Amino acid sequence: MKALGISRSKVFSPNSEGKDMLILHAVGEELQQKGVEVSFLPENELLSSSLEKVDVVFSMGRDLRTVECLERFEKEGGLVVNPSAGIRNSERFQLSKLFLQEGIPTPTTVLLQCIPEQADSAWPYPVWIKRGDGCAQVKADVQLLQNACEANIALADFRKRGIDCAVVSEHLKGDLVKFYGVQDTPFFSWNYPDVSKTKFGLEEKNGPVQGYSFHVDKMKEICDEAAKILQIPVYGGDCIVSADGSFKIIDFNDWPSFSSCREDAARAIVSFIFKAYERN
Repeated sequence: MKALGISRSKVFSPNSEGKDMLILHAVGEELQQKGVEVSFLPENELLSSSLEKVDVVFSMGRDLRTVECLERFEKEGGLVVNPSAGIRNSERFQLSKLFLQEGIPTPTTVLLQCIPEQADSAWPYPVWIKRGDGCAQVKADVQLLQNACEANIALADFRKRGIDCAVVSEHLKGDLVKFYGVQDTPFFSWNYPDVSKTKFGLEEKNGPVQGYSFHVDKMKEICDEAAKILQIPVYGGDCIVSADGSFKIIDFNDWPSFSSCREDAARAIVSFIFKAYERN
C-alpha cells in the first residue's frame, strides 16, 4: 500500500499549524511501522498527478481545489480519509443544516442563507454568530453577541468581508467539553479546555468548569452518529454539558489536532484506514 498525507494550509490552521502537522506525521509514522510507504505533501502543492501512484490519501486539507482533486481520485476508486464529501459537509451552514435535519442535539439555531441588513430582535440573545461558508479563519468569524445592536455590527462586518451565509446559535450555560473520536473504533477522548485551548481562546466565554457529570458512552454514541451523518470519520469538536448531565454539540470539526491524545488517536486513525481500505 502507498499512502499520501496532505497537510492543511496555514489559512485553515490559525494558531494550530504545528499541532496539525504533529498528528498528520504521527499517523504517517504509524502507517510506516505497518509496512506502508508514506509520503507527505502540502495541500497548496497538490495536483491530480500527485495521486497517480497512491492507494490511500489521509488528508487534513480544506481548500476547494484540494477537495475537487480528491473527488476525482475517489471517483477513480481511491480511498480518502476524511472523504471529500465530509469536507464539504463540515462547512458551518451545511453542518448545522444536517444536524437539525437528523436530530443531533444542538443549541437553538437559525440558519441565514444570506446575510440580512438587520438582526432579528427575537433571536435568543446572547447568541453566537458564525460564518457559514467554511471553518473559522480569523477571530471575527465567530462572535458572541449580547443584543441586536451588537449583531448588526457583526452582520455588517460579514457583508463587508464577502461572507454570504451564517449560523446564529443560542449561547448555552454549562461546562465546555472538548471531544475527539474516530468513527467505528473504540477510541474516544474528552477533556476540559484548560488541557487543550481552542485556537481563538473562546472557551473563556463559558466561565469556570463546574465538573458536571455526564455519560461518556452516550456522548461517544452521539458523536459517532454525527460523524456518520457528516461523513467525517476522523473528528473532534465541542459540546456544552448542563447541570443535569445532558449535552449539546456546539462545534464539530474534520480532523482536529488531537493534541491531548495524539498517540492513541493516530493508532485509531490507522486502524480505521486499514478497515476502510479492505472494504474499498
